[in-house]
Amino acid sequence: MVVVQPTTFCNINCTYCYLPDRDNKHVIAQSTVTRLFSEIFASGWACPEITVVWHAGEPLVVPVSFYREAFAAIELMRPQSVIVKHSFQTNGTLIDAQWCRLFLEWNVGVGVSIDGPRELHDRHRKTRSGKGTFDKTLAGIRCLRANGVPFHVISVLSRDSLAMPDELLDFYLSEGIDQICFNIEESEGDHVSDLFAPNPGGPELQAHYAAFLRRFWHQARASGRVKFVREIDLALPRVFRPDGIAARNIQTEPLAMLKPAVARGDPSDMRRVGAAPRHPGGCAGMQRGLRLFLGLRRRRAGQQAVRERLVRQHHDVVLHAHANGADRPDSRGL
Repeated sequence: MVVVQPTTFCNINCTYCYLPDRDNKHVIAQSTVTRLFSEIFASGWACPEITVVWHAGEPLVVPVSFYREAFAAIELMRPQSVIVKHSFQTNGTLIDAQWCRLFLEWNVGVGVSIDGPRELHDRHRKTRSGKGTFDKTLAGIRCLRANGVPFHVISVLSRDSLAMPDELLDFYLSEGIDQICFNIEESEGDHVSDLFAPNPGGPELQAHYAAFLRRFWHQARASGRVKFVREIDLALPRVFRPDGIAARNIQTEPLAMLKPAVARGDPSDMRRVGAAPRHPGGCAGMQRGLRLFLGLRRRRAGQQAVRERLVRQHHDVVLHAHANGADRPDSRGL
């Protein structure tokens, strides 16, 4: 995965945003994009499939013509042995028919940031004049649906939304949103989250988060209308998989993610993401934790068959699962 920041500028001003330099309207030059990917393709490190995530700021403040030129240049340089897939993470306020045509023509993955119904979304995701952005974001989502563009959403969970799993699910279902990811509101940069203020990362927060996910996941599965909940459906094939099959997670795999520092036009600083610490209890500890979370009992007899059945059961919602149980890189992990 390659994460590219075409600009640091953002057209809105979320209260919990930790990214600096959001007023800077500099856009990287096409020559920088060309140099970046020529070096990547020449490095010998390219995987058979590379996801390029255009992540800013707000990537859609850069015109469609910029991406058409960039995509075409990357395609000309791409070795035949490498597949390149582009993906955007956007606040959705600028999506229109022109953007939808680009998404469809290049099979672009689209993630939209929306924090749920109006009362939750507008509490933090505001314009630069302090007004809510819910209406414009929802208009962007409806434009994607009207034009047949697949998408997922990412919602930031605050103290208020952790207490509203049913309301969040009702909102997603009412808008035809069936692929959902959650991020916890974190303290990062100059932003201090009230989730971590009284007892940073303590048992109370962990219990609230677990209760939220448990309730949301069970209700989502019962509805039959949600295809993907990232926090559950990317974990299941890693935990319930045939013995001897290694689980992949590009966010903890050394050198699997590349974030070049190119916002100011210099691709020489390529920050490679290394491995994160392992679960303290190892794979077995993680399996026990997820079983407890999902309310599953461990069966000693025929345990392998139970694992295989669970993998098959969730094949329809784990969109990037290999038949052997190992999952492929997924841009929604961001």
